[in-house]
Amino acid sequence: MKREYSIYELAERLGNKVWEKDNLKRIYVNIGYNTRKMSTVTFIWQDENGEFRVSCHIECPSQPWNWIKSQKEDVVRKVEDKIHRALADTYYIPVRKVDGMVFDYGCISSREKFMLYPDRYISKEDAIKDMENCYEYGDPEEYEIIEISREDAENESERAWQNYRNNNTEVITE
Repeated sequence: MKREYSIYELAERLGNKVWEKDNLKRIYVNIGYNTRKMSTVTFIWQDENGEFRVSCHIECPSQPWNWIKSQKEDVVRKVEDKIHRALADTYYIPVRKVDGMVFDYGCISSREKFMLYPDRYISKEDAIKDMENCYEYGDPEEYEIIEISREDAENESERAWQNYRNNNTEVITE
């Protein structure tokens, strides 16, 4: 059963705040371009069924409507991906069976290096698709895809970052 999240929980996971006025609750996100000639306003809201929706308004008088439409669609797709990632409770790690190395977006790395950014794959399908697109290291038959809870992944990630910081400090001399 899929857990339902409130707009406040989503805002916390995205690192944003909820804007409220009367019955309106929105999470404004800074995605898109804002220049002298173009403005983009994008926000997330929750419908009556608990689903998160994305609204994007682009104003750019110098561009045709079809260009604006394509830009809106791109922004909405990016925000929906952010929502999907923020709400993921499980991450997936493709581990090579022969040596325990991890497939990491077309590269092979150690688990500790992979865990610096543990949210790479938020579904088994994402991992398999990525492996199928990479001919050099990506035969899915050679990998076991391990599930890890978000909480465990974040704890392991914090340890990996601590090790990284401890091992990569440079002494600056004049």
